[in-house]
Amino acid sequence: MGNASATLDARSAESIIDIGIRMHPSVKDICVVSDYSEVSRFFSDQIMNMEKFYPHRNFVYICTNNKRELVEKLRQLSRNTFIVDTSYFSSPLVEFSYQKTKSIVFEASRLPVYSLWSNPVGNGVVAGLALDPRNHGDAAARLAMEIIAQGSAENILPVLISDKRVYFDYDMLNFFSISEDILPAGAIVLNKPPSFFERYRASLTVILFIILFFSIIISMLVMALRQKKREKKMLIKEIDVKNKEARVGEKLQQARKMEALCTFSLGIAHDLNGVLGSISACSQLAQQELSPETRPYED
Repeated sequence: MGNASATLDARSAESIIDIGIRMHPSVKDICVVSDYSEVSRFFSDQIMNMEKFYPHRNFVYICTNNKRELVEKLRQLSRNTFIVDTSYFSSPLVEFSYQKTKSIVFEASRLPVYSLWSNPVGNGVVAGLALDPRNHGDAAARLAMEIIAQGSAENILPVLISDKRVYFDYDMLNFFSISEDILPAGAIVLNKPPSFFERYRASLTVILFIILFFSIIISMLVMALRQKKREKKMLIKEIDVKNKEARVGEKLQQARKMEALCTFSLGIAHDLNGVLGSISACSQLAQQELSPETRPYED
């Protein structure tokens, strides 16, 4: 390249064709739409050279600067077709905005449209290869710094920028009943409505926090209630033990009283028995001294 270098885009039309075939495996016709810009013609010619790698597909080419001719040819396409749009800004259709220009292809054909760039995704295009100007700008800036540092670009090789990401439009996927399950790994779906959790993330977070807070409070109350029940059971046991001890004490005291009463009775009986014994002995002695015919003896 002489005293020059550059950043090169490594995108290939083959990638978007393979994606289109993956999304529509039964489709037999592939229509390539291009304008007369150098970029569009480059990719259109690239696809022509790749036809031999797709022997079971029929390629149709539409290249025109006229909007009416473009619309007429698109409407004549078979329903068993998907479209690869290689145009970038579609300069021949300058009377339309960029977004409107990209949607003309879909609106006129009502067929799946795939682009070599991600910019049109969301304007009637099912999918497009990633185009990140930031990556190109960063690479160009680093390349410029290197050239400035060396003072020449003669020995600096061009930087090849490859981005394999693919962008899909959620509305177009639904329109053509394409399941997200068959999308390539790493696919990025644009315009997808947020999920229920994403939509109400803040509210759900607050609700979950409140639920967690009250769950902790309830758990603490349950634990306190269980502790109270255990304490109540222990208290009841202690009361039962004390009652039993009191009853045992009362019985023991009663037994002691009975024992004392028995001892006292036995003492009285012993003393009384001694007195009665003495009286009986004296009576017997007196009876021996008296005559049986006397009155005292009979008494």
